[in-house]
Amino acid sequence: MTLFLTTSLGYPTLAYSILLGGLALFWVVAAIGIVGADAMDLDFGDGGEAGGMVSRLGLDGLPSLLVLSVLAFFAWIITYFVHLLLLAPLPDLLRYGLGTGVLLLASVPAILLTAFVLRPLRRFVLRLRPAPQASLAGRVATVRTPSVDAGHGMADLDDGGAGLVLQVRHAGGATISRGDRVVLIEHDAQTNTWRVVAERDYRNP
Repeated sequence: MTLFLTTSLGYPTLAYSILLGGLALFWVVAAIGIVGADAMDLDFGDGGEAGGMVSRLGLDGLPSLLVLSVLAFFAWIITYFVHLLLLAPLPDLLRYGLGTGVLLLASVPAILLTAFVLRPLRRFVLRLRPAPQASLAGRVATVRTPSVDAGHGMADLDDGGAGLVLQVRHAGGATISRGDRVVLIEHDAQTNTWRVVAERDYRNP
């Protein structure tokens, strides 16, 4: 136990221990109902690269904090064992220098492991979700991801309540980017996605 605590609270593992502890506290709070499910979806805002990376990994549609939690867990595991097996015996100066590199690079395999674990879960979650009501067709939503194409994209729809985050797809035509308004045309129940067109290109039938 002492070895575990020493490694977990030592550099570089401490950084991921703090992150993982904070996320674990959030999940405890969520489990007892203090925060709602909508709090699990982070709005990346101007962090377009983060949102784009999630889409490229095939993880869009999953709660953002779930993705972050699994990523932090794998990064912690990698950093912990590198620290324990390789860095701990080294002199402090060398350990801090190499530890910084480990801290930064651990996220790379952690991202790949996160995608490997969560992709099957994403398909399961999408199958469980009820299809949006057909009455949403013709409604206007706002793109929240860096772009929308035939393979990925998300948009926010103001439904008069907490709002909906929809998976949207765009087969071609003008480029659709974050902040653009799109019209929901057709729902694909199998993938739980909406085919959309840019509002500027939409013509009422």
